[in-house]
Amino acid sequence: MSNPVLRITVGVALFAVFGLFFAYDVWEGIGNFIGLENQAGQLHLGITGLGWFVMYADVFLPALVWLGLVLTFAIVVVRRVRAGLPVPIWRFAVLLTIGLVLTAVLTADFVLGVPVTVIFDTGSAG
Repeated sequence: MSNPVLRITVGVALFAVFGLFFAYDVWEGIGNFIGLENQAGQLHLGITGLGWFVMYADVFLPALVWLGLVLTFAIVVVRRVRAGLPVPIWRFAVLLTIGLVLTAVLTADFVLGVPVTVIFDTGSAG
């Protein structure tokens, strides 16, 4: 693949496919956010500051990682095309895979690793 237009097209397609995975991770975070708020309401409990942090991070972390990688890809593509160098698509495939794995592990740790007693403020129970 020596054609820069073809490399850029493959890179954009790669980011679109991985974007679906990151979007699904965000969707899971939104579901967890709504579910924890519903549980807190049904149990008449408040949510601690750490609980709010975990819920927001679960939603926004995958999106921020993906946007950071897209911005990095755009900057690298512009610089390398201007310099006449090939665009390293395989490096971005590796970075996207690592980013997806890291965000999936972190969000799983948020959901499964943080005890419920830390998320819910049991002192506010009436």
